[in-house]
Amino acid sequence: MTGITNAMVRDAPTFFEIREALRALLTDAFFVAHNARFDYGFIKNEFRRVGEAFTSDALCTVRLSRALYPDADGHGLDAIIRRHRLSGFARHRAMGDVEATAAFVQHATDDHGADAVSAATKSLLKMPSLPAQLESNSIANLPDSPGVYLFYGINDLPIYIGKAKQLRERVRSHFSSDHMSSNDVRLSQELRRIEWQSTAGEFSALLLEAQWVKEKMPLHNIALRKRSKLGFYAISIGDDSVETAPLWFSADEWVAAQQSAEARIFYGPFNDKAAGKRWLADVTKLHRLCEHAVGISKPRGALDPCFARQVGRCLGACVDQETAQQHRERMIAALTGSEMPVWPFVGAATFEERDEANDRVDLLQFDEWCALAGGVRLPFDVDVFKLIRRMLAKHADDFSGLRRIKV
Repeated sequence: MTGITNAMVRDAPTFFEIREALRALLTDAFFVAHNARFDYGFIKNEFRRVGEAFTSDALCTVRLSRALYPDADGHGLDAIIRRHRLSGFARHRAMGDVEATAAFVQHATDDHGADAVSAATKSLLKMPSLPAQLESNSIANLPDSPGVYLFYGINDLPIYIGKAKQLRERVRSHFSSDHMSSNDVRLSQELRRIEWQSTAGEFSALLLEAQWVKEKMPLHNIALRKRSKLGFYAISIGDDSVETAPLWFSADEWVAAQQSAEARIFYGPFNDKAAGKRWLADVTKLHRLCEHAVGISKPRGALDPCFARQVGRCLGACVDQETAQQHRERMIAALTGSEMPVWPFVGAATFEERDEANDRVDLLQFDEWCALAGGVRLPFDVDVFKLIRRMLAKHADDFSGLRRIKV
């Protein structure tokens, strides 16, 4: 299609032979190309093939043209050349296209001014306003792979831990002036250095983030901080009775409760007592259950109507208008589907998450909804539990690099 023949490239150097000279040209510079994603991916992959990593800020001149000339018809290189009357290039040749792209950038600078082109470039690259106390290359050194990043203040304890599909882009977003939240402003003021750990994919990053936040207790991670108790709603089933109670366990207590011989069904887990109470209240209201019978309230005496009965939402188990057996059957039916699920595998299960672009593979092991580290089961963690359930239910769509393997 482009007229390039084998004879033209027979004596050309290999990428390995030119890699150092190319890297020198690209160091401390933007990677500029028309449809830059293709060219950047090509160069990045060539570096990977010779065992080297490469990252750069890539500026696409298609997007730059759209930003500077939003009313123009077409932003392909041929359309740009015609519209701006650029000439003298051998189209569909590497150097010719480079010269045409450079000519467009120069023309746009002459047309709009350097400040406007610079502003458009910064907007397209979402260039951050780095904290003054942070080394200038702190973000440039980050890879554009999935992983977890740690922000540190003046001591050795992280102040924030986050996960990302693309580390450099995500960290940069914390300091983009157009999107800085109040929390980002505080982080910017406190931040002194950044560390990171690459992963093979989003799921590995989510899992590592959840574990590290609870282990390292960073100040600004409120949602994922360690919870001292896990919340469950429990039903103890006898031959002719049902006892209900909200229960709160530490991780160790939950393991013991699972192993208990007592016939109990657990519903949950919930992040906190308030969440558990809201869930129970919603189920009770929706199915017109008795608040006394489900454990929301306690009767003050025989035939004491619960509040739901007083406002016409209870079918009357508290005042003998419904038998205990009838209420029991309705309650169990109402709660069906919310049970703590049974671990779907026999023993531990191993999953592989693979990142072909960065040549990385992570092996993830789980057993009874707990992560394993070195074959040792870690304490039950509600956030890890939710991640595993999501992964098992939807990983074909949400976590495309995952698959279960036998070990």
